[in-house]
Amino acid sequence: MTPASMNLLDELARAYGHARFPAAPDEAASFRVNDDVEVFVVAGEDAIVLYGLVGDAPEGAPEFVEELLASNLFWRDTEGATLSLERYTRAILLARRHRCAEFAGADALDAELDRFAALMTRWQQVVERLRHELSTSTAPSATAVLPSQLA
Repeated sequence: MTPASMNLLDELARAYGHARFPAAPDEAASFRVNDDVEVFVVAGEDAIVLYGLVGDAPEGAPEFVEELLASNLFWRDTEGATLSLERYTRAILLARRHRCAEFAGADALDAELDRFAALMTRWQQVVERLRHELSTSTAPSATAVLPSQLA
């Protein structure tokens, strides 16, 4: 991690009440953006990854996972982020990687945190709707409500 990147992340951490950003590789800092969304930030050598939990997949529901994968194809409905499924906990994570150089300062990174939190909120709604649709029918429809359709 470059000193400039570390300064950027330390400034952001202070804005959220942290003394500093964790310096250890792969150690995440947590930023509570609002009551429903917590964004985690992991810093690498020249990049940061924003990620967060958007829900969990029901057991034995391949149709549910298929809908998520279809939305993930070429980042069609994820605005450049990636959806992932944690195999053992069934947690659905949304993540986006950025080069540190993309941000002129902590304000720009903070604005991206807000955009990412809004995307997480939309995906939380999608996951909840897909879970509801699955519980009330035999399979999610081919026209499940995706984030691009929520606006």
